[in-house]
Amino acid sequence: MSKEMIKWVKFAIGLEDKGLNFYRECLKKTHHPRAMELFDYLVRVETGHKKALENILDAVLERESIKGIVDDMVKVNIEAPIFDKGSLDKITKQTTELSAMFNKALEFEQIGMKFYGEQLEKETDPDVKRLLTKLKGDEVLHRKEIVDLGYFVFGVPPPDDMIPD
Repeated sequence: MSKEMIKWVKFAIGLEDKGLNFYRECLKKTHHPRAMELFDYLVRVETGHKKALENILDAVLERESIKGIVDDMVKVNIEAPIFDKGSLDKITKQTTELSAMFNKALEFEQIGMKFYGEQLEKETDPDVKRLLTKLKGDEVLHRKEIVDLGYFVFGVPPPDDMIPD
């Protein structure tokens, strides 16, 4: 594996770690039950991403195959929380703190989507491409969950550039 791959895997670990720390802080600060459920979900999946990337980095540095690690990660399908849109309580007065959390969460997921997508375009190794496809797909799912819940919590649609494809 190339030095370039080692570089982007280390960057990705840092990216996942920043998101993980942010989502943990959000969990501590919010008291809205559905927001807590969302941030708990994001902590779990980002923890899984970070661990898988650390395992891949270890394997690459030891010049071992990453195929088994990628196989295991691609199989993992952490279910996104299903928010019953009809039962979500709207917050009567929008708190700027919760709003800021949602906006920052969207930013983290968009950065991850862009980063993994860019790496995917450059990559030729089929196992690495599967890994990047999985990571990018998970970030898309996370962003969709954040947008959906945010819309129903605040009753305001997100800006067009933040609406999931």
